[in-house]
Parts: sequence; C-alpha cells; structure tokens
Amino acid sequence: MGENLNTLKYLVNKMKKSIIIFAKGPSVLKCTRELVESHEDIAICNYPVLNDFFYNLIKDRKINFHFLGN
Repeated sequence: MGENLNTLKYLVNKMKKSIIIFAKGPSVLKCTRELVESHEDIAICNYPVLNDFFYNLIKDRKINFHFLGN
C-alpha cells in the first residue's frame, strides 16, 4: 500500500502547474516580466487591455486559457 501512495503523490506533484491570471484591473501594472516567467501557464479573464505594456509582459509566451463571463 505504501508504494501505491508514493506513486499517487508523485503523480499529483507532476500534475501541479502554476498559472498567472490577467484581468482588466490596475494590478496588471504592478506585474513584472520576472513574475510572468515564474509561472508555467498564462490565462486571461474577459478582455484585458492589450497594450504594449501587456505584450512586453507576455513576450514570446502563449496565452493558454481565456475565461469569459456574461
């Protein structure tokens, strides 16, 4: 049973990912390229302001998720 538990823990840790979520608020202006680079995936909520500042934050990266609300 101990071996199965170790295997399960290993799989859970392999599936963990870090994600940074961008929205439209002023907190985007506090973000740095280093912060973006410290996350594995990028997500956006609704439609954030897509200006030069934002594009420089995500330069050479892909937006992996786009969450929309009504």
